[in-house]
Amino acid sequence: MSSPSKKDRRPICTIRSCMKTPVTQPLYVCHTCKFKQYETICKNCAEFCHVNHDVGFIGNKIGYCWCGYGCRNCHCFLEHPVDGDMSLPPDCPRQCLFNQYDGNNADMEGHQCDQCGISFRSYCCTPCFHMCHKGHSGLDPDGSNSHTSQPCCCGDPSGDYPCKIKPPKDVPEPIPLCTYAICDAEYISQKTYICLTCNQKDNTCVCEFCARVCHAGHQLVEINYISSYCDCGAHSPAAHCHCKLMDFEPAQ
Repeated sequence: MSSPSKKDRRPICTIRSCMKTPVTQPLYVCHTCKFKQYETICKNCAEFCHVNHDVGFIGNKIGYCWCGYGCRNCHCFLEHPVDGDMSLPPDCPRQCLFNQYDGNNADMEGHQCDQCGISFRSYCCTPCFHMCHKGHSGLDPDGSNSHTSQPCCCGDPSGDYPCKIKPPKDVPEPIPLCTYAICDAEYISQKTYICLTCNQKDNTCVCEFCARVCHAGHQLVEINYISSYCDCGAHSPAAHCHCKLMDFEPAQ
């Protein structure tokens, strides 16, 4: 048997090659999928799973791929391949628009599928048309469509459609990694806490991951989402603590 061509080879998400361990690697954030600034994705997922999305490179940082690990924002095609996901039109994204627009109206090219009962005033988005309804009866072979503004009915979890590109139902707990490792001293919107056990004051805060690991069992006050950086990871003198999550040398 001949080996597959380079064009047909599927990339590998670093969550697999790094065994779910944060490592220094090129990291990206997908703004289209509404990732927070510390919710990073690897280069292969940025180019494959999030093709034709607004993706920003944040540098070579210690981190892991939230896309491959499993998160509420997207479906990872490198970890969970879908039939037809390597033969899409060049300008077609891979993620369903339902999740991207939080279930609200999406300005999209709508498609219908008689076999699945997507007809009359119901439409699915182009990625779902090519991957979820491939080979179904009642599809126009040329993919003729109508411009519409509505949610993708295929990706709607309240419907009974065979959507294959939804985010995972059971999202795992994120791997503990201090947000300072990704964002340094940049002020970002994040859930924060003040540790009373460590005698921290109002102008000092720790990220949710340091609260869970470095300050486990401590008396914590939740501040919720504010613009801040993690004083624990920054080793700020006012934090009165030692960051366990920054105190390691990850594999390269």
